[in-house]
Amino acid sequence: MTETVSQTTAGSYRAEVRFTTPPDAVFDAFTTLDGIAGWWTDQVSGSGEHGGDLTLGFPNSDGPRVVLHVDVAERPRSIVWRVRAVPPLPAWEEWAGTRIVVRLLPDGDGGTRMEFEHEGLTPRLHCYDTCSLGWDHGLAFVRRYVETGTRRPAF
Repeated sequence: MTETVSQTTAGSYRAEVRFTTPPDAVFDAFTTLDGIAGWWTDQVSGSGEHGGDLTLGFPNSDGPRVVLHVDVAERPRSIVWRVRAVPPLPAWEEWAGTRIVVRLLPDGDGGTRMEFEHEGLTPRLHCYDTCSLGWDHGLAFVRRYVETGTRRPAF
C-alpha cells in the first residue's frame, strides 16, 4: 500500500495523496457542494466553479464563516482557492490571504496523484502545527470519501 499523506515543512504546508480513482472523481470532491460536504464540512454553500465563492462553517466557529474564492477550477487537473474571509479566531486569522492549491495528475491504472499545498501556511505561523495536523486529518477523509463514497466530514 502506498503512503496516504506525506508533508514537508520547509515552506508552505504540502502533502501528496494517491487515489485509486481517476482525477475527475478527486476534482469533484473539491469543486462540488456534495463533494466538499462528503469529506470536509457539511456546512458548505456557494459555487466551486471558477470565479465562485465557497462559504464554509465549522462546529468550533459559530458566527462568521470561512470564504474561499475559486481562482482556478480546471477539470480535471487543478483547483486554487484563495482565502477571502475567516472567523475572528487566532488560528483562522492566519489563513487570511493564503491560497490552497490542488494539482491532480494521472497515476497509472486509472489512479490519481494529488499534490496539495496550502501556500502561506508556513512554520512561522502560530497555527502551523495545529493547522497542518488538521490538513493531514482532512486529507485522509477526502481519500476515504473519493475511494469509497462514504460521506463523513472531517469537521
